[in-house]
Amino acid sequence: MRCPTCNERELQDGSTKLHSEVAGQNFSAEASALVCPNCGESLVDGKVQERFELEVAWKLAFGPPAGEPFRFMRKALGLKAETVADLLQTTPETVSRWETGKIRMDAKAYALMAMMILDRRRGRGWKTTQNYLTELANQDQQRQAQVDLGHVA
Repeated sequence: MRCPTCNERELQDGSTKLHSEVAGQNFSAEASALVCPNCGESLVDGKVQERFELEVAWKLAFGPPAGEPFRFMRKALGLKAETVADLLQTTPETVSRWETGKIRMDAKAYALMAMMILDRRRGRGWKTTQNYLTELANQDQQRQAQVDLGHVA
């Protein structure tokens, strides 16, 4: 494969440093990559990048609840804000306000996001916690829909 940046040379096996900065915290890791010997451009496999982001999200899960780390964790799981709002039985606007720091981050919502990160790290898939939250939301809706007063005397 030729370098997509300089198009001069074939890429070779090598390594590169991955880096991410979230809420003033710096994270880095060495990763295998294809590297251009001419310009130094490096290409990292998507699964390696996803694993790096998941590990960063896991480190963030132990910090104080805050919007920017919450957003990073959500994105590391590939969840839309609307999906998170549904799972947490809140509005997308509330999720947005948490993530932008306009309102205080809900500690319980932060803890649930951390549990979804843990599920993914353990290989169970994030749906373990998500399915539980979905079932709770559905039960709540069903309870509301099934109210029956019967015959009132």
